[in-house]
Amino acid sequence: MTSCSTTSASPLAALYPLLFVALWSTGFIGAKFGLPYVEPLTFLTVRYAAVLVLMGLVVWHTRAPWPSTLRECGHIAVTGVLVHAVYLGGVFIAIGHGLPAGVAAIVVGLQPLLTALGAGWLLREKVRATQWAGLAAGFAGVALAGMGLTVFGVWLARK
Repeated sequence: MTSCSTTSASPLAALYPLLFVALWSTGFIGAKFGLPYVEPLTFLTVRYAAVLVLMGLVVWHTRAPWPSTLRECGHIAVTGVLVHAVYLGGVFIAIGHGLPAGVAAIVVGLQPLLTALGAGWLLREKVRATQWAGLAAGFAGVALAGMGLTVFGVWLARK
C-alpha cells in the first residue's frame, strides 16, 4: 500500500480526529433512539447514505488521495465490509433485539483493549504505558456511559 501524507491542505485537518470521534460515538445514541422505529439494517443503510454524501464532500474539498491499485481497493473493500457490515450490522441488530446501547458500547469498547493484548501476546509488539493509559481512559469513559451515567443529558444504558 502506498503511504499517505499526514499533512493536509485544509486548515481544519487538526480537527479531523475530533470529528471522527464525535461521529463514531454518536452511533450508539442514534441506534438507541432510531431502532425502535426502523429495522437495524435499514437504519444503517440510511446512515451510510448520509455518510457517503458528507464524506464525499470532505474528500472532494480536501482532495484526498484515492487508492492507486486494485489491491488497495480490495483491502479497503474487505475492511469496509468487516467494520461496517459485520461489526456495526451485528451491533445494531443486537440493539434492535433489546440489548441496551450502553452494554453494546461496553462490549465493543473492549475491542481496543483486546487488540492491544493480542498485539503483545501474539505479535510480540510492545504496547507502551502511555498507550495502556489511553486505552484504560477510553474504556473507563465507555464503562461510565454504559453504567447509566449521562452524556450530554442522554441516558445511554437505559431502555
